[in-house]
Parts: sequence; C-alpha cells; structure tokens
Amino acid sequence: MAATDENLQEQGRFYYDLINGLFERVDAGLVKMDALTFWGFSDSLSWRREYSPMLYDKSTQPKYAYYGAMQMKELAGY
Repeated sequence: MAATDENLQEQGRFYYDLINGLFERVDAGLVKMDALTFWGFSDSLSWRREYSPMLYDKSTQPKYAYYGAMQMKELAGY
C-alpha cells in the first residue's frame, strides 16, 4: 500500500494511542515498563519499506508516527 497523507496520519494516531495507553497503565500500576524499543530507523532502511512502517520517512524526516510516539498529539495526525 502506497503511503498517503491520510494513512500516515492514521499511523501517527495509532502510535499516539498505543503509547498513551501504555503510559496510562504504567501510571495506574497495572504494567511495569522500563523501556520501549523501536527497531529500525527510517522507511528507506526498512525491509518493509513499501508500508512506510518507521517513525522517519525515507528522507529521515519525522513522520506523524514520530510525533505520536513522542506524545505530541497536535502533530500526530489529529
């Protein structure tokens, strides 16, 4: 699937919701989490590059997903 602004925004919202949910569970004492690891760096270096899965695009610019992961909701595609 080719990356479109629409599905990249959806990816940003997904990362935001996923990590926000983890933080909520940590804060509530339901989950113990010491670290969160992302494998890979930019879409151009990913073995799944056709799906644009990483936090940075092929030019190593942050995507909506990066801002979602960083919990910057206003830049995460909302």
